[in-house]
Amino acid sequence: MSKFFNNVVVDAENKVAFVQGGTKMGSLVKETSKYGLSAVAGHCTEVGVVGHLIGGGYGILAGKYGLALDNLLSAKMVLADGSIVTASDSENSDLFWAIRGGGSNFGVITEVQIKLYEQRADAYMCDFIWTREQLPILVREVNEWRKTQPVDELGFVAFCKGPQGPIVLQMMVKNADQAAGEASFKRFADLNPIAQVPRQAPWEQVCALADPFAVGHSPRLTQGTFVKHLYPGIAEQTYDEWLKVVSEGPASLSAVMYEFYSTSKIAEIPVDATAYACRVSLLPVLTGAFYPSDANYSDEDAKQVTRRLKAAVEIEPSDQQDGSEINKRARICGYPNYADQFATGSITNEDYSRSIFGPNYPRLQQIKKKYDPTMVFNKWFAIRPAGTEGAA
Repeated sequence: MSKFFNNVVVDAENKVAFVQGGTKMGSLVKETSKYGLSAVAGHCTEVGVVGHLIGGGYGILAGKYGLALDNLLSAKMVLADGSIVTASDSENSDLFWAIRGGGSNFGVITEVQIKLYEQRADAYMCDFIWTREQLPILVREVNEWRKTQPVDELGFVAFCKGPQGPIVLQMMVKNADQAAGEASFKRFADLNPIAQVPRQAPWEQVCALADPFAVGHSPRLTQGTFVKHLYPGIAEQTYDEWLKVVSEGPASLSAVMYEFYSTSKIAEIPVDATAYACRVSLLPVLTGAFYPSDANYSDEDAKQVTRRLKAAVEIEPSDQQDGSEINKRARICGYPNYADQFATGSITNEDYSRSIFGPNYPRLQQIKKKYDPTMVFNKWFAIRPAGTEGAA
């Protein structure tokens, strides 16, 4: 679909984009930037716009405008019976509720209509490079920054391979001019990282900041989780476990990436407002088993790598453990769009789908029964129609 069905039409006056189902994120950002506008876009150019959106949709502007799915206005779909419908607040509103977080369970989406927002042509970015020994001071400062994190700032801390070997890479973004960005992130520069790369970057480059972790790695498998904080001590333990992974086996390009969004806008929307049920004030974390193209490995090897890294990330101090139902559920599979191994395995293990959708699962089952009673669409956290074997 991405090869032929990838057109983007921008209605600049009404700040709306009409995006065909095969469009990749880079194409959307490039087209909307021509008009000084942006969607709640992700930060990888090769990700599909629709897949990103219907599975959640963290992005550069999420702190201010919510997830990508919170900015969907309508979708054109082909249903299991071959009929073509529009889903919106005013047409097939139950289906519209379901696709905002329910993924590909209800049909093939051929076009979406999404909100756009005014966006400056560039933003401030700064990459900081740290050593493992500097992790304690970095963790402390990141946690202090998060206490008052503005909605126009976000950051990432990754354990990854650099040109000279293993590094801690911190990537920071402020959606503002260079002076404002330098002032905001001076707190990190003053800690003497081993290197820093500040720049005022075009918006298209800002929305491609995760490309080094997603483009060109073949093959790969990802798994996500959520954590409350970047914990002192535990961050170092996680780094050490990651270093063992990339040093001991074929998954030598693997990475762990903590993502720091302002989450108040995401979490303030009620869990039952859309099908997306992971509305938590937690940090999404990506663990990725990445291999050189000539690596010799099996699917089970990749799963073991992501499980190993996920387990290391999820360790918490005993006095910081959150036993709430929503937090426990969110961590089983993590952010749905990162849950490769759980998403495709859910047709045989409904527990994963129940974990992802939580209290919204019974309603999703009813909608599934209405629009896809024979489970034609079953490749992503498959939902069993109400009344079928295994259903509630």
